[in-house]
Amino acid sequence: MPPEFNDEETFIDGVMRSSAPLQQAISDGATDIWAVLCHAENLNPMQGNARNAKAFFERVMEIFSNERVNNDLLITQLRNLLARFREQLPPEFHHLLGPHREEVSLRIVRPKVQPTLKMNTFTPEEIEDLIQRGQRCAEEALERWVLPSDAPANPNHASQTAPLSGLRLSL
Repeated sequence: MPPEFNDEETFIDGVMRSSAPLQQAISDGATDIWAVLCHAENLNPMQGNARNAKAFFERVMEIFSNERVNNDLLITQLRNLLARFREQLPPEFHHLLGPHREEVSLRIVRPKVQPTLKMNTFTPEEIEDLIQRGQRCAEEALERWVLPSDAPANPNHASQTAPLSGLRLSL
């Protein structure tokens, strides 16, 4: 999102710090993380004129954001691999890998294809469409995963087996 200015301060989107604050969540004690992402793993080719400063800046921010979230995910996945590797080593070698870290369950919901939306010119209809596509993406992801039997049910949802049924988002 573009910077917002008021009389005293400038506010920027949190993506400048982290798109997916997984390490903070883990530091806070999270063991089961659901990362719901807006970007596909691979971005679409740039549309428009790369010589236009505004279009170029928007593309740089899109790439920056996507690379940042991909790296956040990779760090968590590498952390899990290290935890598994550590378990395979004799105990006398554990100190070589630093402090013991438990594996973290990481489920990722992200679109297969990059959504197309201009940062400063989107319409309510485009947002509505993106929300609906995101909901379908989340429903497909939930169908692939077996949820723990003690997963809390939202009373607003129609059933435990279809956690998103009955949930509708609109602007």
